[in-house]
Amino acid sequence: MAAASGNQLTESRTHFAHPQHPLLKTQYGGGERQPSSRHVCRICGTRVVASAGYRCDHCDFDIHEACADFFPEKMITPPPNFFGHPWSHNLALRQVTAADGSWPCTLCRGPFQHGHLAYCCGARRCGFAAHPLCTMLPGEIRSPLHRKHALTHTELIPSRLTSGPCKPAEMARVCSICRRDCSTVRTRHYRCASCMFVLHIGGCVSGVPPPPAPDGEDQGSSGPDGARGSCGGAAAAPAPAVARFLVVVAEQQLAADFPAANGMVAVINALQASLSSND
Repeated sequence: MAAASGNQLTESRTHFAHPQHPLLKTQYGGGERQPSSRHVCRICGTRVVASAGYRCDHCDFDIHEACADFFPEKMITPPPNFFGHPWSHNLALRQVTAADGSWPCTLCRGPFQHGHLAYCCGARRCGFAAHPLCTMLPGEIRSPLHRKHALTHTELIPSRLTSGPCKPAEMARVCSICRRDCSTVRTRHYRCASCMFVLHIGGCVSGVPPPPAPDGEDQGSSGPDGARGSCGGAAAAPAPAVARFLVVVAEQQLAADFPAANGMVAVINALQASLSSND
């Protein structure tokens, strides 16, 4: 059990993300005069540094104050501008455990980290699960990597599921940054409908190609009963890449009305502090 690298205050609160114990408000360290915090927010997956948060010393559990206030326990979909889950199923934010297996995030295809939280759909055979940060991704962006046109979210369809003379997967199935062939799995991207310019939602959408998958790892595996994107995975989630992209979207105003939701600015500021501590 590690002590918080910051000042613990007298204020405490209960939170659905950790109902076992009250969480003590903490001002986490960071900057030139204090050591950077080594604690990671269990909601967004980035380091809690130079900002306020809540901590359980007994369980070594930390969350940003901004994330605690912004992400709801239950999300009724589809909310405004959330492209990822267009069905009328509710999503619940719950902790990922080893018993959940090892299936990727439906949106960025990155793994979940045990002990962190994910939005999961309880509908049978839906199998939707996403990192909380990924639910902040806008449906349409203006990318500095492709200034000609707006890029919209889409899901590329594997070529084996298409037929006829014009196959969507053959029109734009290769990421324009890392050149990875994405036609073998259902994977989500931002794409220009005019130029067929494609960016992965994970690393490439922020200009940083994702690392190659370990030998033998199948990133296109299906969940139980054929459902895609069930919670699980022991590897660290690709939070910094998605966080970096969200910060760029906010700073450069690459998406309309972003950040506009109540509390989103505070989350962006927390992400910026975490990313700055890694520079």
